[in-house]
This record gives sequence, C-alpha cells and structure tokens, in this order.
Amino acid sequence: MDNPQQSLKSYKDSSLNTYPIKVSHMTQTDIGRLKVAIARLDLPGNVFIYTTGSDGKFEKANRKESPAELIILCDSHSKKLVEARVNKLVKSNLIPMDNRIEWIDPSKNSLRKCTITDTVAPSRFLHNLPLSGSEEQLDELTLHFVDEIQKMPQAERRRFRNKFVVEHTQQMKKAISGKETHEVDLAQGVLSYSGMGRKAAKYSLLRPIQYTLDLALVDAIRTKQRPQKEYVTILRNMPRQVPDQIDYMYKLGLLPNLSKTDVGDLKQAYTLGLFYFQTAQHLVSSMEGSPVQFPIPDKEELAKAYADTVRILEKM
Repeated sequence: MDNPQQSLKSYKDSSLNTYPIKVSHMTQTDIGRLKVAIARLDLPGNVFIYTTGSDGKFEKANRKESPAELIILCDSHSKKLVEARVNKLVKSNLIPMDNRIEWIDPSKNSLRKCTITDTVAPSRFLHNLPLSGSEEQLDELTLHFVDEIQKMPQAERRRFRNKFVVEHTQQMKKAISGKETHEVDLAQGVLSYSGMGRKAAKYSLLRPIQYTLDLALVDAIRTKQRPQKEYVTILRNMPRQVPDQIDYMYKLGLLPNLSKTDVGDLKQAYTLGLFYFQTAQHLVSSMEGSPVQFPIPDKEELAKAYADTVRILEKM
C-alpha cells in the first residue's frame, strides 16, 4: 500500500456515516449463532443469560481483541449443571468468549454490581443483550433493576461516577492538553494500540461518552418522577447503539441541557472514535498481536471531536 494514510482517509470518508450500521450487522450475526448454540444446551427454564458491553451496544467488530462476555443468572441448585454445559460451549470457541463467566444468584446478588470485581457497575445491566430466557423474565429483571437503582445508596452512585465517569473524563482532558499521549497524541495525530494495554480512543473518548450517558439514565431513574414500569419501558425500548441512544435520550428529555447541535456533534464524535478504535484493533490482529502506532489522516477532525465531547459532557 503506497499511501496508507490516504487509503484510510478514503475508507473513512466513504463509510463513516454508515459505519455503525455495518458493525451492528457484524455483531448481530455472531450473537445469532451464539443464541442458537445456547438454546441447544437445554438449560433449566429459570436460567437467564445475557451479554453486555460492546455486544450489548451492537458495536463489536473484532472478537479476537474483544471476546463476548457471559452473565448468567441462576440459583445455586442449578449452577453445577449450567456451569458444566456452558463451560463446554466456551471451550468450543464457536465465537471467542471470555472464560471469566459472571454468575449472579438472584436471591443474593445485585444487578447493579459486577460480581467478578464487586464493583458498582449499572452499565452492565443497562446494556444487557439477552442470549437465553423469556421476555417475561427480562421484564421482571428490568423492574428489579429499576427498584435497585432507586434504592441505591448515594455512596454507591458516587463510586460509580468517580470510577467510571470522572476517571475517563480526566483521561479525555489529559489527551486534549497533551499530558497523556501514549494512546492518543492529538498534536501529532497518532494513535496507539497494544491489546491489553493501550487502547487508542477507547478510554479517552468512547468511555466518557458511554458512562456519562449511563449516569444520566441512572439519575433519571433515581428521581422517581415516573412510575417504575415506565422506566422499565424506557430501558426496554432504548436503542442499542450509542449514537441512537443519544437521540433517544434527547427526545425523552433526559438530556435537557443539550441542544440539537450538541446531540449531532456528540454522535459524530462517538462514531469517529469508534471507527479509529476498531481500525486499531484490526491492525493489531493483522500484525498477529504486535502493538501498533499509526498516523491518522485528519488529526484536526479528531481533535475537534475531543473538544466537542468535553464541552458537551460538561453540560450534562
């Protein structure tokens, strides 16, 4: 390839507006295969399985770099049987799956926390993508989640905000100021990715947007201004992809301080960050896992995306 920067620019310019749709189709194809495989496990009817994260957001483009997570709700009596069958599926490598399965006993564990890390992480259920279970189960779980969020102590809300929103917003500001350049160097227009270490624009652009939106949802639920079942409907109807989620929340009045221009700029920033993050993932995969550092063709465009994002998130 004589001019990789120009090739990347041509690809970005021709596909950016439809990029989330393409990634959504890729995610849904893999998840469809996983659902069929889980259905064949013949699990007890009280078991509910979902995934989350980029699969839940329909934005998984590289499974080698980002395996699917499994979160399994079942009681202690069913766990041994379910564990044996699910572990066999994970080892089959139908699609890459994280071998750290999260187990939730509905009688003991909270949906607002990650049982693996014991961290307050409501985002995990907010972006659940069911793999096994009924609509009735999901309705009941969502209602239970809403009730949990409304009863969540202020200290837990503060821990979630500090660990996820504040921490990643600080990373974004450091990238903008040039204090941190190991993942994103906006002045030079260079991105770095190394798999488990450097993650290009993931932590300093995508994460601040994701978690600020999630905190806005949590805070809306905690106001109790609507009946619980209405919040269930809001969560059940929420679009999966983040740009669509931004539109959805804006139309519901959950982003009252943002203008239509802000909404458009935030969606554009997210899409651009996702494009470059996943480009970095693909480059690492093509290099058999070796870290990559690459120049981007429009550094001013990415710098504007960061500046727009910090300006908009400060309003929320």
